[in-house]
Amino acid sequence: MIPYELQIQEEIINKLQNREIYPYSVLFSFAPFDKKDNSGGTLSLTFYLKEDLDNLLDILNYKSQCDKSGWTIIEKNNTVIFTGLALLHLYTNL
Repeated sequence: MIPYELQIQEEIINKLQNREIYPYSVLFSFAPFDKKDNSGGTLSLTFYLKEDLDNLLDILNYKSQCDKSGWTIIEKNNTVIFTGLALLHLYTNL
């Protein structure tokens, strides 16, 4: 049986590839629930190309998001990290 984290990683990879976005690294981890923000998981996506990162952010309308608290973008490494509502937003909009 495949651990649930790996299943989620594979789903995200497939959804990205269906949109012709090819990640270098996809890491999903469940975190213990925090009573303050109820963030149950963290997803990190790293891309070879900045264009792939930009395409993902465009699909998710990142620039028009009012609350960016669940997003961490590290442009130097073409990496975006999602937690909480940002993770839910990613998962439902891919």
